Amino acid sequence: SLPGEKCKECNSLRTLSVERWLTSRPRTLVWSLIWPTSEPVVQQVSFVLRSITPILSVDEVFHTHQHIDHRTSPSSSSSSSAAVDSSDEGYHFCGMICYRGMHYIAIFWCWPLQRWVSFDDTKLRQEQSWGSVVDVVCTSGYIPTLLFYDWVGSTPEFNHMSEARRELVKQIEDARTTPNGVQCCTM
Repeated sequence: SLPGEKCKECNSLRTLSVERWLTSRPRTLVWSLIWPTSEPVVQQVSFVLRSITPILSVDEVFHTHQHIDHRTSPSSSSSSSAAVDSSDEGYHFCGMICYRGMHYIAIFWCWPLQRWVSFDDTKLRQEQSWGSVVDVVCTSGYIPTLLFYDWVGSTPEFNHMSEARRELVKQIEDARTTPNGVQCCTM
């Protein structure tokens, strides 16, 4: 709780503590975005999308037990794995679900193509970059609602994707500077 905030259960000060614990590593983390209004302004949506962190470390968000091996994938119980650049390791932003009214679209990173792909009810479309994804979402009036982060650790199944991971991170980092030159980095 915040200093001076009373517990809603017992009405005492500072007895409520909010903690987020992760006792095992899931393959995918999903973040739900809650907007202050049902129709956020374009600037809010643009700012949030340009603020997305391409690589997320669970230690920065959750308390974790020491027995979680941060060098292996969620499905692996062995700590022996092939080495990769540690900057490649962690949860990588890989996509989102957006809506406008009753219409939903999915936008996800395609590892083999090294591009963002949007899916809606009628078509599949490749985007040039994360910046173009942000532009499409904002100009179409879509509202991001779910963000997906996939675990990409130092395991053989992910080592072959290092070039795609670097491209993914580069595109998101490039879009973090807004058109007016302001660097976004809140998430």
